[in-house]
Amino acid sequence: MDKTLLLLLGLLAAVGAAVFVFLPTHPSTPVTTGTPIVRTSAALPSVDGVIKSGEYSGQTVIGDVEVNWATEKDALRVGLKSPGAGWVAIGFDPATMMDKANIILGAVVNGAVVARDDVGTGLFSHAPDTSSGGQDNLLAAAGRESNGETVFEFAIPLNSGDPADRPLAIGQTVKVIVAYQATSDDFGERHTRRASGEITLTAP
Repeated sequence: MDKTLLLLLGLLAAVGAAVFVFLPTHPSTPVTTGTPIVRTSAALPSVDGVIKSGEYSGQTVIGDVEVNWATEKDALRVGLKSPGAGWVAIGFDPATMMDKANIILGAVVNGAVVARDDVGTGLFSHAPDTSSGGQDNLLAAAGRESNGETVFEFAIPLNSGDPADRPLAIGQTVKVIVAYQATSDDFGERHTRRASGEITLTAP
């Protein structure tokens, strides 16, 4: 065989091997980064993974995510409905972009809710409160997934006293950021869509 042809075939084989090595791989099962909090039952009866008619005093749509909220005693209850089968998240009162926001993430994995209390650590980054000396302040969490949609309900204190959280107050209009992942339950997987808006925390 011609030496030039042999050299060309060898070069093509080397390039093909290199391309294969650098192709991205995807885990076969969903994972979550950090230490997620798994709660299969809610501490508050009203947090059950089902958004009922009249259950919340406030409702809006931010991006593609339906956001429901209500204050209850010293807590804020939130119900999120995402058009995706992956994780969904909301962040409260960011300073700029994601920075300083109190971010709650949730996903339904094998029928159980997986939730995490994060803080915005930069314009485009976040990490569990516990990684920076804060605490996990989720009072309750529940969720359900069906027909390619995810419902995630949770409750947090209005003012946890945690330095990683920004205090909330009844009557306050709060900027919120929301995001969701269409297919992945991995909290480290980039969002499918994100958006921002405002909610006003009304009295019970």
